[in-house]
Amino acid sequence: MIETGILRGKAAIKLGDVVGSDEMLPAEYMWQTDAKVLARACLTNHDPQFPQRVRPGDFVIAGRGFGFGHIHMNGLNGFMELGVSAVIAESFSPGWYRRAIANGFLVITCQDVTKLVEQGDQLELNLNTGDIRNLDTGMKISSHVLHPLLREIIDAGGLAAYTRNRFAK
Repeated sequence: MIETGILRGKAAIKLGDVVGSDEMLPAEYMWQTDAKVLARACLTNHDPQFPQRVRPGDFVIAGRGFGFGHIHMNGLNGFMELGVSAVIAESFSPGWYRRAIANGFLVITCQDVTKLVEQGDQLELNLNTGDIRNLDTGMKISSHVLHPLLREIIDAGGLAAYTRNRFAK
């Protein structure tokens, strides 16, 4: 649960436009189901050192069309196992966006984020206002504020947990 609504971490990697779900892992890992194995291979097509460099709470920054293509869980599972707090992208594939929310993973849409954030920058994301502060440059960017229902689903740990909680009440 993200009680305060404030997340801090570094931009662990900055990706360009149209990063497909098939590009999140090398092809030989697409049939893996072990999250630890997926984490060790996550985004190594883009940066072989990413799994060693990323720390829990860090962010993945991307351009337009993040997650297009096949809607499978492997890349998402790798992010979650590594402790990535959110993917902040200029736009997402609708299917990947829905899959992330349904699994309790935070995805934030932010126009021009790739122009204003560099890999390694320290960021502060305010989920309540949508503000992203680049703590290294002092710049502030406005992102899309999540709908309260989507925030509840993420805070619950995903759609299944949210539904269980709602029916338990």
